[in-house]
Parts: sequence; C-alpha cells; structure tokens
Amino acid sequence: MSAIIKADDKNAAKIAAQFLKKGSLIIYPTETSYGIGVDIGNKKSLEKIYKIKQRPIEKQLIYLVSTIAMAKKYAIITKDHEKLIRKFMPGPLTIVAKRKESKIISTDSESTQSVSAGTEFAFRISSNKLANSIVKTLGRAIVSTSANLTGDPPLYKIRDVMKHFQDLVPLIIDACDLPIQKPSTVIDLFNGINIRREGPITKKQIKMTLNS
Repeated sequence: MSAIIKADDKNAAKIAAQFLKKGSLIIYPTETSYGIGVDIGNKKSLEKIYKIKQRPIEKQLIYLVSTIAMAKKYAIITKDHEKLIRKFMPGPLTIVAKRKESKIISTDSESTQSVSAGTEFAFRISSNKLANSIVKTLGRAIVSTSANLTGDPPLYKIRDVMKHFQDLVPLIIDACDLPIQKPSTVIDLFNGINIRREGPITKKQIKMTLNS
C-alpha cells in the first residue's frame, strides 16, 4: 500500500528524497499537475515509470532541476538558455537542450538489450515550492512526468491520483486538489525557436526575451 503524506508536512521534502534515494517512485504536486518522480540516476526506477504510464521507451522524459548549475551537470546550457531560465524559471517553461552524455535505459532489467535515452535533456525549474525543495534535498534531477497513463489527461484531483496509482507507487504526497493549469511550454533552440508543446508561455514572449 502507498504511504501517504500531506504536502504541508514540514518533513515532506526530506521523506520524498529518502524514498527517491531508495529507488522508489513518488507522486508529488507540481505547478501544473500531479507528477510521477524518480531519481535520474536510477535506471530501474526510470524503467518502472515507462511501464506504469505505458509510455513508449523512445519518448523521452522531462526532468526537474533546482538551479542553472544543476542543469549544467546534465546539459549544454547556452547564453540564450540562461536568458530564458532567468526570465521564466521557476515556472512552466521546459527547455530541451543537448545532453552532456547519452545515457542508456534498459528496456528489460533481465536483458543486455538497451535503448538510447537520446542526446537531449528536457528540464525546468518548478515554481512549486515543495517540488523544488525535493530536488534540492535530493541534490540531483528528478523525473517530472504527469501522473497519468500516456495519452490520458493530467491529474489534478487527489481522489483521481489515489484511484489510479494507490498501491502502484510507494509514496503519494497529498496536496489536495490542484488548480487546473496548462502543461508547461516545451521548446528547443536547435534551429531557431521551436515550440514542441504549447503552454502558458508564448513564442512571442520567448522571442522578446531572447532579443532583449
């Protein structure tokens, strides 16, 4: 059975980090919807997310970092990236940058066959204080993928989270019902401004920031 803690528990971030360090999956609130998180360094836990969400292995995940310095551990951060980070993060902007090293995720922990995680690293700094505190406490990036089955809408109500994920995920952080928000804007700057997913932050805002 899932352990349940309240988001306003003063030890919530510490408890979540302890679960993540053990390789456990957690469900936690973000500035958009409830998300499923695991420690970026745990391959087996990353595999579990793909299985629980029924997500194709070739679809990459989004990660939360707590600072520009942490992002630079995983990705090549340009001056333009820094402009956008300083303007829009913490907040609902996800940047896809070039990965510093191409990790591999095994599709079967019993097998030597594996699939490349790609050359990209998608990240944002969450404006949800608890989510950001969890990342800071852990000291590493964590997965930030919506708590739903692939193709289904994101979950905002705690009762829906419990219905779909209780007993599947070792820890659920209850922040009650979250306000319905658009998922983060996802962009890359590989060849101009490419909007991969439309969200609260517009292409016009991004262009104005880069040109300032």
